[in-house]
Amino acid sequence: MRRSNREWMYERLDDNKRPKIEFINGVREFIQHAKSQQDFQLEKKLRCPCLKCKNLKYLNEYEVKAHLIGKGFCPHYYDWTSHGEEFIQNEGESSTFDNTYREMVVDALGSNVLDMLEEPPIEDEESPNPQSKLFFEMLNAAEKPLYEGSKVSLLEVAARMITLKCEFNLAHRCVDGFASLIEDVIPENNSMTRLQRLYATKHVASEMRWHKENPRVSGTMAHPSDSDAWKHFDSTYPDFASDPRNVRLGLCTDGFTPFGQFGKSYSYVYMQPLVEELKQLWETGVLTYDVSKKQNFYLKAALIWTINDFPAYGMLSGWSTTGHHACPYCMEKTKSFHLPFGKKESWFDCHRQFLSMDHDFRNNRNAFLKDTVEKDPAPPILSGQEVWDRVSGLPTVISGTPEEFKKLKKLKNGW
Repeated sequence: MRRSNREWMYERLDDNKRPKIEFINGVREFIQHAKSQQDFQLEKKLRCPCLKCKNLKYLNEYEVKAHLIGKGFCPHYYDWTSHGEEFIQNEGESSTFDNTYREMVVDALGSNVLDMLEEPPIEDEESPNPQSKLFFEMLNAAEKPLYEGSKVSLLEVAARMITLKCEFNLAHRCVDGFASLIEDVIPENNSMTRLQRLYATKHVASEMRWHKENPRVSGTMAHPSDSDAWKHFDSTYPDFASDPRNVRLGLCTDGFTPFGQFGKSYSYVYMQPLVEELKQLWETGVLTYDVSKKQNFYLKAALIWTINDFPAYGMLSGWSTTGHHACPYCMEKTKSFHLPFGKKESWFDCHRQFLSMDHDFRNNRNAFLKDTVEKDPAPPILSGQEVWDRVSGLPTVISGTPEEFKKLKKLKNGW
């Protein structure tokens, strides 16, 4: 409810666009109230309820005052619940989305979540599956305390953790410590994959079927589903293609090395959760609630494209993109050579082998390597099964032994 004496909070400027005296005095009153709370006594900082910070940042009292006079209060903050006050609710008054953290949930899910709850039943309507139901219950999590007597909610803990990480540039080990703490306090089995969350928002869920339900002009490219790769995949796996809600994925990465140049192999560890999730999404799928149709279904996904720079290509494929065998097309049939003065590998003139056998460039002795003609065909392109046959027996960072890695390194075969 609106406290009767706090209308000044949203009447900041006068006719000359200057802060009103009543507003300035009200800000002073708010600052004095906030300073009387135990949090300020311990930390000497206040949560800033301005339009930009929205109670997510801790600033000193002078910064908070400047923010409020310059930007005003965040919407609907008549009850100073982030500064020690209890929320007051009139009988019959709805408390839905009254605080900042509930507004965060609305922003993430879309305001049509409320519309969904008020819609009349439709034919074949189903209740959300247990996992999806937990996600919808996030709407209530913003008002429930972390534990009995706590002044913060679980959602607020998560938001503040992210804010602190960004504000203070916390190290990975510190973030890991936060993650362990959160894992200890939240219930198990309460997570949903990002793909499942797409179907928890009504307008997004319906757009996930756009490629199937919206015909396009033949010969035009309006969606990735118009590409040859998408069409080939659908013809190869018709069962997957039969449900338009199944997802085709593209993975975009760069050559990140979390432990520096001497720890590239650890990228494999970072990729393991993604690999396991992709395998589950392809083989069995995950039970998902489609809020637009109000039905449960098994969502499947397939990785079709990867977009990356050359170092990331090596990380994802397992093929070494440095040294003599760096080319992932030529592999062991490479024609690279070592520059005697530059001390680097060169792949100059390796491209001619990919030309047709009767191409004039193959017999040109002057424009490429001197007095050299190209008679060899292009290296064969390996099938998925042939690649798997090569890598399935290789040691991994998780299960391999030092002896196995030494042996693999001596082979110098590129893997």
